[in-house]
Amino acid sequence: MNDRIMNGFVAGMVSGLIAMLLDWLLTSTLNFGSVKFSHFSGAIAYGRFPHSSAEYLFANLVALLFLSSMGVLFVLLNGNRITNYFTFKAVLFSEIIWFLVYGIFVLFKVPGLVKISLNIRIEPAFCDAFL
Repeated sequence: MNDRIMNGFVAGMVSGLIAMLLDWLLTSTLNFGSVKFSHFSGAIAYGRFPHSSAEYLFANLVALLFLSSMGVLFVLLNGNRITNYFTFKAVLFSEIIWFLVYGIFVLFKVPGLVKISLNIRIEPAFCDAFL
């Protein structure tokens, strides 16, 4: 594919699926943290955590579309350059996005997402670092 926007969208979607899989593995299987990506996207979509399976599915779709759009933004900001530090830039970009999104949740005092533990903070960084 020669289209940068489509490349960024696909890259964001693939990395989002991997991040969601790691998120599910860490939170549901290994009990490392209790807040999932779908809780954050559910707070955006519904103003609360999702309750039913359909709400979780839609919240995951919202998260996947958000992560895909972040892939497009990263590709547009990076341009046509692939440097030696491309992976470092990608991890730094994802951490900045996480910090900004979490800052918005703190600013608007979203219940359940304002005060988080160390495990909940380390888990997204772990997912980001291995993408």
